[in-house]
Amino acid sequence: MLTRTVCPHTVNRPSVGMTPPTSLEIEPEGRALQQIKDKAYARPYLALGQPIHQIGVAFSKVSRTVVGFEVETLQIK
Repeated sequence: MLTRTVCPHTVNRPSVGMTPPTSLEIEPEGRALQQIKDKAYARPYLALGQPIHQIGVAFSKVSRTVVGFEVETLQIK
């Protein structure tokens, strides 16, 4: 089950004084998925013999929202 928690301090907060997103935030560079691969987070699950879904999510430092994501599925045979 997925539970979503919303911080009351960020709901309906005006965007006055916020800086525009940088080019990194507009077009994420895929570093989140690369970090997952570099740290080998999937390694403990390889022995299960099931597909492993690696999901890298990029967040904006300014707006604190998701600005991109990548998904890679490892098919274990």
